[in-house]
Amino acid sequence: MNFNPAVAGRASILRSLLRYHDVHFIPPQLVARWLIDLARNIFLIFLLSGFLAVSCVEISFARAVTDEIGRRVNVVSAPQRIVSLAPGITETLYALGLDDKIAGVTTFCDWPAAALAKPRIGGFTNPSIEKIIALKPDLILATADGNRKDTVQQLERLGLPVYVTNPLDTRGVLKSILHIGEITHRKKEAQRLVEKLQKRLDAITAQVGKKRKPRVFFQLGLEPVITAGRGTLIHEVI
Repeated sequence: MNFNPAVAGRASILRSLLRYHDVHFIPPQLVARWLIDLARNIFLIFLLSGFLAVSCVEISFARAVTDEIGRRVNVVSAPQRIVSLAPGITETLYALGLDDKIAGVTTFCDWPAAALAKPRIGGFTNPSIEKIIALKPDLILATADGNRKDTVQQLERLGLPVYVTNPLDTRGVLKSILHIGEITHRKKEAQRLVEKLQKRLDAITAQVGKKRKPRVFFQLGLEPVITAGRGTLIHEVI
């Protein structure tokens, strides 16, 4: 049987109290020992309760989600410092009313105009890892078709939560808006925005659906010349 000094001490005090109960007298030294032991145990109980409370809060506010390329990402339920690595994501954040939560954007994020006042973390394909770290983000939003894979992996290795979107068509864009709304605690706002955009898409489709489609060349890069092909959002929109 294991010997526990704390338990033995409390048992000794209890026996002493019972022993002196019949004569209605408790020595002052015994009372002092009992009070010290009681205070110590109360302190430990409060300390443990506080630890459990903090742990529960952390668990309830941290959750694992799957991004649009199948990665598991741990995010807080209501991010307060969001870094956007793509113009489209920045516009989505503003549309969801998250302008005060945006900690940083790329140099290409120029809409809405308020985005120009946000701290810049570099280019679309070559953001500064140092600047991102300095902003202390609790959520980084990237896109699979624009941000480099090694950038996402480097941020991930640093322990930063990076959620990657991957919309391939207009339907995918609407889904990405819903996903961003869900992980940023703006689910209702995202649903309203998607419904509004879907109505606009339906109206455009009704207007141009029967018209002859022109042949379009959409140039994305100069050296080398890059255009949008099948299976891309730009091709689907055109």
